[in-house]
This record gives sequence, C-alpha cells and structure tokens, in this order.
Amino acid sequence: SLSLGEGAEMLQPLAVSMIGGMCLSIVLSLLVIPALYYRVNRR
Repeated sequence: SLSLGEGAEMLQPLAVSMIGGMCLSIVLSLLVIPALYYRVNRR
C-alpha cells in the first residue's frame, strides 16, 4: 500500500490513516480502557 506504482499517490493517505487508526486502537484497548476500568471500579 506504500508502493510507488500507478495510483499510489491516491492510496498512500488512505494507508497512513488506516495504520494510524489501528495503532491508536491498540493503544486504547491495551492501556487507556483498562486504566479507566480500574479507576472506576476502585471507588
């Protein structure tokens, strides 16, 4: 998806946004959501 072939200039922003979204979802699911769950149930 990050190649230099025909049509790559159109697909590169899509690939970058998809990879960024997947990285953000990993961080949210592994770090932020468990921390919020722990904080809410601690009270």
